[in-house]
Amino acid sequence: MKVPVSWLREYFPSPLDPYEAAERLTLSGVEVESVQPVGLLDPLVVVAEIRAERAIAGQPSAREYEIAADRTRRLVSNAAGLSVGRKVAVALPGATLFSADLSELDEVRQSEVYGVASEAVLVSAAALGIGDDATEPVWVASSALPGTPAVSVLPVDTITDTDRVLHLAILPNIARCQSMVGVAREVGALLRREVANPPGSPAYSAERKLSPTISAPDAASVLGVTLLVNVKVCDSPRWLRRRLALAGMTPINNVVDASNYVMLELGQPTHPYDARLLPSLDLGVRRSRQGERLLTLQQAEGEEPMLVPEGVPLIVSNDVPVAVAGVIGGRQSSISSATNSVLLEAAAFDYVAIRRSQQAAKIFSEASARFSRGVNPELPALAARRFVEILRESSPELTVSAFGEVSLGVPPERTITLSLRELNESLGTQFQLDEVVTCLARAGLALLVDGASQTLSAKVGNARPDLVFPCGLMEEVARLDG
Repeated sequence: MKVPVSWLREYFPSPLDPYEAAERLTLSGVEVESVQPVGLLDPLVVVAEIRAERAIAGQPSAREYEIAADRTRRLVSNAAGLSVGRKVAVALPGATLFSADLSELDEVRQSEVYGVASEAVLVSAAALGIGDDATEPVWVASSALPGTPAVSVLPVDTITDTDRVLHLAILPNIARCQSMVGVAREVGALLRREVANPPGSPAYSAERKLSPTISAPDAASVLGVTLLVNVKVCDSPRWLRRRLALAGMTPINNVVDASNYVMLELGQPTHPYDARLLPSLDLGVRRSRQGERLLTLQQAEGEEPMLVPEGVPLIVSNDVPVAVAGVIGGRQSSISSATNSVLLEAAAFDYVAIRRSQQAAKIFSEASARFSRGVNPELPALAARRFVEILRESSPELTVSAFGEVSLGVPPERTITLSLRELNESLGTQFQLDEVVTCLARAGLALLVDGASQTLSAKVGNARPDLVFPCGLMEEVARLDG
């Protein structure tokens, strides 16, 4: 899980130190593999002074420059305005920059240009994440020393204009951290910080009702569908593309991007279909039959459709497979520039069924990574509303035309009782009851405390499937106390 710090900060009303957050997460069992600086914050983006200029044979528009940065280096460029004595920001090999269209993060590599080894690259404001201009170099004051990190000499807001990315190793017992909201709550609990709630999304209504079905109750418990009309497919807003790129996902179009954004934000995958290309709007979940095939999004148009293993949960439309449930969608009903109506699927799947499904189909996706570890079954309706809200920013004319949901019920809250004596004997500690209550309250648990018996009862909802027994509460106390 890649967590952009600028996104994470939205959940905290006061400043957040990413390195402190990374240390506390790792010590608590949520391993942060690295804190990656991006753009201007990368220490490999430095001040360079142009020391010499030479022509390149056969290339009248490009020049070779000798620059002083961390050491003397060569650089090839056709940018205007470069001259001996000027100072400019450059990125050295290994630096991570934004691509010009914000579709991804690029790592700078040493390359050969016109037969000349280029050991650095000029950087634009867009590449550094501090502006929109992707054409002009970033000039630096003449007083700046060559080799100095550019972030120390450029006048930018390093909290909002630039970024770092936390790289989290997600294990099955910390599935709650597969979303920005989940990571924020974990950081807040560890650092004893107040955490803002995720944005609320308005409910919608429509006169027309859809009737999704679940024929495999062992594979799915909730299936919701929402029909959107008057949808305009286009590029997503810049802020959204930037966040997806930082989180390791490639922006595609505003519909697909809204689905991916909601998955990253809430941890609930959704799937949009081109409604015109579906045999029916009443989707269903059933197990696959022998010999069924599906052309998936991983395959190119014209390829032989994949043979779906028998018994795999499918999303079907009029009994025709349109997706491997919780894993990957079908190409035939995918979103394109011609799409003007979208059917959104938001469902809750059994994590064991999806784990077996992705193994059988040999397909691993961002959605299956979450479903196979367990997703809160109470999230589908919220995710659908959030999708509509995000998409409406780039397609303001869209209308919710119809929706429907089938639910087989979600597991009730669990009550776990823990005695103070049992906890202290197990951990070798001398906690007081109020200290234990404070720790578990920070974990978001509702508590009933019996002072006379020195016990507490915790109400545990579906957001924490890892907490089942008293030992789970003991672990929470130990982690959060440090």
